[in-house]
Amino acid sequence: MFQEAKSAVLKAAKGLNLKPNLTFCGHSAGGGTAFYLYHYFQVHASDAELSDCTAAPFSFAYYISNSHLVKNIHCITFGSAAIVSIPNPIHSSRQNDRVVSFINHDDPVPRLDLPYATWVAGTVGRYLAIQASRPNVPPYSALPIQSLYPGGELVLLVEEDGMKKLDPNVLSDHAFLELGAHDSREYVRLIKELGW
Repeated sequence: MFQEAKSAVLKAAKGLNLKPNLTFCGHSAGGGTAFYLYHYFQVHASDAELSDCTAAPFSFAYYISNSHLVKNIHCITFGSAAIVSIPNPIHSSRQNDRVVSFINHDDPVPRLDLPYATWVAGTVGRYLAIQASRPNVPPYSALPIQSLYPGGELVLLVEEDGMKKLDPNVLSDHAFLELGAHDSREYVRLIKELGW
């Protein structure tokens, strides 16, 4: 995957005289992939695979790892899968680089780690058992603490309230259960409506 991304960026940047911005962007699992690529470039910029600038006159690694050649490197995700174990794990010495993860209110995917998925399955099972008037249905359990997060600064999209920065720990307090809220068209609609 990295080699394909490298080739695409090299092709797009060939002949540029201006310092470009490099932005990784994705929705759902693509958001996780975009964050992975951003993170990979930040962490491995000095590795031999990326920093051997003698191999070609125009080296992708040289371009990425030298701040005077790339203006900014960003990552913007929408409904990104929960993929990192610590909130906002950004590794960059470049002060203007940003990683922003937009989360639609009620989208379960950014909250969907294994404990949450297990909780949702149990909760739906209890609800269906109650609807079927089954006896001895166990009580609902509390929301589990989140163990995985989308990468970057979290921004919650709420149609009525607009956009607001979300503390990663607050995400554990919400039960997002509306699969329709995860649709990429819903993200596009909300972003347009909120004027971003």
